[in-house]
Amino acid sequence: MDAFPDRLAAELQENEIDLLRSVFGKLCTEYKIAAQGEQTEHLARFLVNELRSGVSDEDSLLDAARRFHGSRT
Repeated sequence: MDAFPDRLAAELQENEIDLLRSVFGKLCTEYKIAAQGEQTEHLARFLVNELRSGVSDEDSLLDAARRFHGSRT
């Protein structure tokens, strides 16, 4: 998804950016998250932090983000 903040992706590899954009896009659609805004920023930061901590496959990122989203609502 193009709305994934470029400044958060600056230090990542291209395949990691593609993974994050895929997960980010799926979650924005699933939870009807706007393309911009505070909720979007929180989700993007969470995904980058998860990736940096070693969560590197799509299913695991989706699961972690769903738990994160559920804890915030």
